[in-house]
Amino acid sequence: MEQIQQLETRVERVLQALEHSRRHNQRLEEECEKLGRRLDEATGIQEQNEQLKQQIARLEGELEAMLGRESQMRDRLLHILGKIDSIEHEIIGTGEMKGT
Repeated sequence: MEQIQQLETRVERVLQALEHSRRHNQRLEEECEKLGRRLDEATGIQEQNEQLKQQIARLEGELEAMLGRESQMRDRLLHILGKIDSIEHEIIGTGEMKGT
């Protein structure tokens, strides 16, 4: 009879350990799912960051090109203003000579 009780106690302990293992396994599965979702989110954020970096590089290139065009336009305007100034001096100089 005592052996039966010992066996029953052992079986109870094994069943308790099994139940504990099941609960622990379930917690681990839930944690694994959470980590998987976080990884998916992080991957999405990383992809967005890469897209933003590409957009920044493109916009920097466009800005550089615009600054180059602006510089060219400024140089052309200065050249035109120089010509206008020269023509004005010629006209003023010629007018003064005729007036004397």
